[in-house]
Amino acid sequence: MSTTEARRVSILMCAMLAVLAVLLVAASQVGAADYHVALTGDNSTGDGSLGDPWRTIQYGSNQLSPGDTLHVHAGKYPDSGDPQDRIEPHNSGTSGNWVTIRNYQNDHVTIATTEQCFYVEDVEYVIIDGFELVGAGNPPTIVSYANNIIIRNCMVRQASNAVKSNSTTTRYSGLLIENCYMYWFTDIPIFVDNMDKVIIRNNGTNS
Repeated sequence: MSTTEARRVSILMCAMLAVLAVLLVAASQVGAADYHVALTGDNSTGDGSLGDPWRTIQYGSNQLSPGDTLHVHAGKYPDSGDPQDRIEPHNSGTSGNWVTIRNYQNDHVTIATTEQCFYVEDVEYVIIDGFELVGAGNPPTIVSYANNIIIRNCMVRQASNAVKSNSTTTRYSGLLIENCYMYWFTDIPIFVDNMDKVIIRNNGTNS
C-alpha cells in the first residue's frame, strides 16, 4: 500500500470513528424527555406535555425513564389532595442518565403532607430538586433507602428530620444533599447511618 493510500485509509477510519462516537452519544440520550405536572393537569387525559400536563407528582414520576425530567409547576401539592399521600419514586435512572423530579423553572412548589413528602426506596440515580417540603412535625420529610440519590435546592421544615437514611438491614451508598435550607425540626436535620459515600455541603439550618 502506497503512502497516499495509507493516508486515505487512516482518514477514512478517523471519520468512521467520529461518526460512531456521535451515534453512541445520541443513542445514550434516546428516550430522555421533559414531562410536566400542574394543578390544572389531568392524569387521565394529559400526555405530560407543557400544554397538557399531568395532575399528580406520583403519576408523573411513575412514567419516567432514565434521563427523563419531571417539571412540577407552581402550587401546593400533595398529589391527590389527601395530606397523607407521600411521593414514592419507583423508576430508577442510570449513572449517565439520572431521573429528575424538580420545580419548573423558578416556580415555587410546596409539598405538604402528614407523612413523608418523599419516600425513596430501592431505586437509584434519582434527583429531587427545588421544592419547599413541609412536614407534620413527626415523620421525616425525606426518607431515603436507596443508592445514588441527590437532594438539592430544597427548603425543608416542620418535621423530625429533613432527610433520614438509617436502614438497619442494607448498607446503601451515594447520597448528596446540597444547597438546602432546613429549619423547625424536633430532631437533628440530617440523620444518616449505615451508608457510604455521603456528601453534605452548602446547606443552612435553623432550629
